[in-house]
Amino acid sequence: MARKLPERRAEPRRWTGWISAATALALTGGLWLAGVLPQAQQILYDAAVAHASPGAMSEAVLVDIDARSLAAAGGNWSYDNHAALIDRLAQAGASTVVYAVPLASPATPTDAQALVSSIAQAQNVIWPAVFADKGPAASLPPAFHRSTLAALGGRGPAMVPVQMGPFAEAAAGVGHLQWGADSDGILRQVPLVLSHDNVGVPALALLAAQRVLHLSAEDISWRGGSSSPGLLLGSLAVGVDAGAVMRPVFGVSLPRLAAADVAANKVPSAALRDKTVVVGMTAGPQAAVWTVPGGSSLHTSDVVAQTLVGLRVARSVTAPNWAHTLAWAAVVAMALVVVALPGLRTRVAWSIALGLATLLLAMQWWWLQRALHMVPLMAAVAVVLWCCGGRCCAVFGLHYQNARRVKCRKALPMPSA
Repeated sequence: MARKLPERRAEPRRWTGWISAATALALTGGLWLAGVLPQAQQILYDAAVAHASPGAMSEAVLVDIDARSLAAAGGNWSYDNHAALIDRLAQAGASTVVYAVPLASPATPTDAQALVSSIAQAQNVIWPAVFADKGPAASLPPAFHRSTLAALGGRGPAMVPVQMGPFAEAAAGVGHLQWGADSDGILRQVPLVLSHDNVGVPALALLAAQRVLHLSAEDISWRGGSSSPGLLLGSLAVGVDAGAVMRPVFGVSLPRLAAADVAANKVPSAALRDKTVVVGMTAGPQAAVWTVPGGSSLHTSDVVAQTLVGLRVARSVTAPNWAHTLAWAAVVAMALVVVALPGLRTRVAWSIALGLATLLLAMQWWWLQRALHMVPLMAAVAVVLWCCGGRCCAVFGLHYQNARRVKCRKALPMPSA
């Protein structure tokens, strides 16, 4: 009979741990450059932020130009319909009307004279501005200068303004509606200012928050040199990034009213008095839809209202200055753990690696959901998991090698007695 040979155990060599750590770091870098880790980071971000508390604001109301309103107006919400809606909101005592419906300039001034008159008489309508990513250099139209923020010049992305004709000139303020989804189609961030002519053009939501808080342009300033950059609305600090881009926590539940009901005086004045009313198009070709973390779909007016609430209660997702330092420290710590793992038994090494990966993911989730801090720990998770996967491959390879050795030994002829 063939002799039963003991399986050979692989003894860790002196440099095995360091080689494993270097390999794990290199593979993790490859995953990051390939976009796998940033995508995993975004998936975790979306899941955590979707379960975060967005705050509340009792003085905001949404008025939707919805399918029923369009049907009641004969399929088209005309300039006269807009004028009637603004007149009714003014009569009901709305404190601010945030119009998140960009309208094309009329063919002739007389076509929209009633709307221009309604906007001017209300004296509380904030009108949306249209900007282009590129185009010939142009100065800001005069209507914009009533709302610009000199203290935030150069903070936001540079854009080229588009003249809005008589509507912006009649409005109490002009704010932009420029934002865009990330490469995966999810809207996660909203620029609070655009930069042009060395001044900041505020977002429609920021301009509305300024009016809600009864602030002047001088009361809005930049906060730097602290744990994270921020925007100061009076004494209220709102977390943003270095470009004054805000990451709102979407999910606020706000009352909604149909524009047709408001214009027809079917809504009690008490539902609109002293409210900040955000008017938006939720049906028809102008009804843009944005997907936000968690998979919900929001219209443009919803994004404005949700951002307004975040500004009002100073609640947004931020990346503290210490976040990346901690992330790099976690990567180095996991690499050192990988150095020590080859000296441990396989099951112990697996338990440690999986336990540390779970702990890092739980910490990132907690920071996002509870503290609204972005701390990118996915690279550290990948380092320790790569080592775990490498250990699995090594174990299976050793078992396979032992099995082949035993098979070869059995195939040898038996020695004669």
